[in-house]
Amino acid sequence: MTDSSTALAPTLVRATTIEPGGIEAIPADRRHGSPWQLFATWTAPNLEFATVFVGAIAVAFFGLGFWQAIAALVIGNALGAASQGILSTWGPREGLAQMVLSRTAFGSRGNILPSALNTVMAGLGWFAVNSVSGAFALTTLTGLPLVLSLFIVVILEVAVAFIGHDLVQIFERYASYILGVIFLVATVTVFLHAKI
Repeated sequence: MTDSSTALAPTLVRATTIEPGGIEAIPADRRHGSPWQLFATWTAPNLEFATVFVGAIAVAFFGLGFWQAIAALVIGNALGAASQGILSTWGPREGLAQMVLSRTAFGSRGNILPSALNTVMAGLGWFAVNSVSGAFALTTLTGLPLVLSLFIVVILEVAVAFIGHDLVQIFERYASYILGVIFLVATVTVFLHAKI
């Protein structure tokens, strides 16, 4: 084996092994990662077409003009990213996921409401939006029936999530490049044909 394949082998083994941890704190010697890994982890999920649908809400439902919508989206994303950035520094320090860490502020019982809202909005709602948009894309590209495409997309999403954090990070790292190119091409195509 070459040096690069030797270095890659432990990463692949770790990424394809079901993660043993749950909501308990991760011991300091098992913590790993970097800001760049987090960048890829959060970039890939936002470089997909459901993001465009959410952005279109500003124009379609709130009646904003194009440039007003752009300003609102930039300001809203900046505020959201700043608060998320500050909060994300706590997880590595404590070895806990954000929703688990919020027990320190709300208590175990008080954390039920934020956790339930997160489950409904992100765990179910956003999962459904991404799964359906992914199924439409797969159907468009392959001609498979929509229900079969949805089944394939959901099985793949659940499998990656079930195996754990390391596989999610590897998947998102490569997906961010692929989705970035697709999103750029789609954006240029839309702007070339849009009437702004």
